[in-house]
Amino acid sequence: MENRTRTWTTVALGVTAVLVVGGVVVVVLPAHGASARTQLTATVQQGTVSSSVTATGSLAPVSETQVDFAVGGTVSAVAVAPGQTVQAGQALATLATTTLAGQVTDAQTTLANDETAEADERTVADAATTTSSSPGGSAQSSASSSAQAQTTLLSDESKVTNDETALTTAQTALADATLTAPVAGEVVAVGGSVGQQVSAGSTETASTAASSGSSSGGSGSGSAGSGNSGSGSAGSGSAGSGSATGGSSGSQGFVTIADTTADTVTAEVPEADVASLATGMTAAVTFPAAPTVTAQAKVTSIAPVGTSTDSLVEFPVVITLDALPTGVRYGETADVAVTTKSSPADALSVPTAAVHTSGGTSTVTLVGKGGSTSTVRVTTGIVGDDGTQVSGTGIHAGDEVSIGTVDPNATTSSGTGGTGGSGFGGGSGSFGGGAGGFGGGSGRAGRTGGTGGGAGAGAGTGAGTGGSR
Repeated sequence: MENRTRTWTTVALGVTAVLVVGGVVVVVLPAHGASARTQLTATVQQGTVSSSVTATGSLAPVSETQVDFAVGGTVSAVAVAPGQTVQAGQALATLATTTLAGQVTDAQTTLANDETAEADERTVADAATTTSSSPGGSAQSSASSSAQAQTTLLSDESKVTNDETALTTAQTALADATLTAPVAGEVVAVGGSVGQQVSAGSTETASTAASSGSSSGGSGSGSAGSGNSGSGSAGSGSAGSGSATGGSSGSQGFVTIADTTADTVTAEVPEADVASLATGMTAAVTFPAAPTVTAQAKVTSIAPVGTSTDSLVEFPVVITLDALPTGVRYGETADVAVTTKSSPADALSVPTAAVHTSGGTSTVTLVGKGGSTSTVRVTTGIVGDDGTQVSGTGIHAGDEVSIGTVDPNATTSSGTGGTGGSGFGGGSGSFGGGAGGFGGGSGRAGRTGGTGGGAGAGAGTGAGTGGSR
């Protein structure tokens, strides 16, 4: 998650030097005799060892609702502004209602007139029915008059029904002239102003996850050098770059309301890393524009289908924050570190460069007082972001372990670590050959070595070991 630039200087002229690299204290112990090599040591740490997958996206609400007027007209008032919190049912804007109110009045008048005509025709129809059933008159003529009156009555009744529908429509249009919030949330955009002519639209809610752009952080690694004057090879990794803004796809409504009940970050994770992710994993979220703001989160969805760009296949992963952070805005860049593995809190760990594995057996070299060394067998666990978990009867917290040696005849070797992750990877050239370089940076070579250190971009973890004697 954090990109750090480490600057180190080691003087190997029989003087003890102390380096702090990635939070690990490394002690350079002088050896006796001009031909002896100087031990580089680190302290066995106790605490949680974890590994993570890093990626970058942007902060977005879980969804956005595009709110539009259901009727066309001229905007007469706008009652909200971006950043304002609204409740469901709250008025957002209104249209001029003179025409709409006139339509309601006209519909009411038409309905009243047609109801009167219907009542009159019902009286005529009833009278005709009575006449046709009375003795003494022409039965045929009376029946004809009664049938005609019933037909006219049915027509009037139909008119009244249509008038009632028209009145309801006009009344609904008048009510729709006031745009209200269908959901509670934060207004993130207002797409209209007073005096603007608007057409009838619709209100839609969409998830913001699919449209939040992102990029993944790379993981760098350096290979170990061998011999006294070898050169370290550069670490590899894809740099995390790119950004995107949150927001739902589609046309913008008159007012856009963000659902602030949950915030999300969508990150595109490479296929090499997505296999280690699972829903429910915890994550830490930081914001480059607000360094003091952090948030805890969880992986809530992993896309089953990836997308390919320039032969790189990536999968959208949605991370949902546990709580809403303050001091940040939607669309800001968010760096995410998803914890994929984690050890118990009392685990022991050493720099990865201190572990030597051969034939399935792992060992570390303990350095005692006076520079004496002894090799002990260990069982390795999680290879974390800042070291490797180890256990065994012969190793304890606070012990000093060897991570390589340097030539005491070297004067001063210095360099600047790159922006890769922590660790003790890299080639052998950083200290004039033999020992592994520190970090994922590109340290300059010493007297006899080549270019040291792997140059892993992104959140790289160097895993190289020191060169042999």
